[in-house]
Amino acid sequence: MKRKLFITGVAGAIILGGAIGVGAVSSEPAISFEKAKEAAVNQVNGTIESIELEEDDGLLKYDIEVNGSDRSDDKEVEVDAASGKVMNVEDDRDDDDDRDDRMNKQVNISHEEAINITLKSVPGKVTEAELDDDGYYEIEVQHNNQEVELKVDADSGKILGKEID
Repeated sequence: MKRKLFITGVAGAIILGGAIGVGAVSSEPAISFEKAKEAAVNQVNGTIESIELEEDDGLLKYDIEVNGSDRSDDKEVEVDAASGKVMNVEDDRDDDDDRDDRMNKQVNISHEEAINITLKSVPGKVTEAELDDDGYYEIEVQHNNQEVELKVDADSGKILGKEID
């Protein structure tokens, strides 16, 4: 009888510990895309090229590419999605001529506006937003356990396409 009680207690402790461990790694960020972008731009002066929410070794973080005034200023900034603190800043030089052309082209719709347009069409959690070389934003949203990717025209704000995975 004592042995069964002991085994039940140990099993319960293991299950409870596992549940607490799983809860410690939340798939929901504590800070928003906006706060993460603010942290990145405060650390590295420039404009946001892309932002992605990802989990790395159990840590939820934002990977943000920031374009400086020239290629030598481009940085990749990692921001902790729980605290909003900048974890890492690396050089992100890109010699791609298409990217240089895009940097010189002005767009009418900002990242924030493209995200708002997307969320009006598909409510959910934005996991990635990037200005593509072809003049549109690719925005990924988690909606009803599906990944939905929308393309939003960077000049007009019109939704060009929607793909559900």
